[in-house]
Amino acid sequence: MKYLIFTLLCCVTLLDAYFISFDISSGQLWAKICITLLFAGYYCLTSKFKRKRIFFALLFLGLGDLFLNLETPSYMLQWGVFFYWVMQLLLLIEFIRFPNPLRYSIREHSLGILFYASYFIIFMNHVYASLGNMKWHGLVYGITLSLFGSLTLMKLLKLPNRENGLLFFGLLLFSVRDVLLTYNKRYFEDDVFTYPIPLFHVIGFYFMVSAFIKKEEIVFSMEAKNPI
Repeated sequence: MKYLIFTLLCCVTLLDAYFISFDISSGQLWAKICITLLFAGYYCLTSKFKRKRIFFALLFLGLGDLFLNLETPSYMLQWGVFFYWVMQLLLLIEFIRFPNPLRYSIREHSLGILFYASYFIIFMNHVYASLGNMKWHGLVYGITLSLFGSLTLMKLLKLPNRENGLLFFGLLLFSVRDVLLTYNKRYFEDDVFTYPIPLFHVIGFYFMVSAFIKKEEIVFSMEAKNPI
């Protein structure tokens, strides 16, 4: 069943890319709703533990997509960014709450912070003046995402494995998608970036969900081997 959901997810993503390329708003709206529901179905079928924060993150992802698609009046766009921020915050909390016996060295800390801080400063320096009434939303969202991203890079450098790689690259792709969206909504007059946005959106979030599923399996298998 999960393979069917994965196939449907790929098909809907391609449809979403088509709708964005030809500016079909109603098609984009339904595609986004279907993508969120398919992600929820994929997580429900694949995860043995079904953590509530992941489901709430998916809910706020869907709300963010919905309000971002209904960008007029202007407060819809503000609510869309707020829901995306809540989604990132929930995933960040979920990441931090996993047992983490590793101690990071100065190298991991400095590289993680340097990478995402540079990304955040350069991007905000370029678009901050064009954000208008979205300046505080952009700052708070960007700082949260940069913190989350720096932690995933630290973890990957300290323990390079599949789940840490999926989480880092998934969040990186999702952040690139955010950059492209920001340029479309606030910097350019038209949607200059089209089909890459839904591709980065789905691939990035799929990587992140898969990483959390892998982390769940590892943590709970360790607890099963070492019961208190």
